[in-house]
Amino acid sequence: MLGVIDHSGTEGNDNAKLRRIEEQKVREAAKRAGFEVVGSSDLLRNPADDLSTGVFDPAIRGHTDRFLIKLRKPM
Repeated sequence: MLGVIDHSGTEGNDNAKLRRIEEQKVREAAKRAGFEVVGSSDLLRNPADDLSTGVFDPAIRGHTDRFLIKLRKPM
């Protein structure tokens, strides 16, 4: 099992500069590496985060929208 937690990014933003990533890109990379998604959670979601601010900006730090994905690599 592998758990992935990261800051949500959005297409069109400079996610690398903002230290974010699009959830779909993580899912696609995991699939290419042989993993399958077996679960996810909205536990760390924050709809108040507009995804356009860097994760270390004091205005949003500690309150970013994050995704949580549970992966498994079949034997």
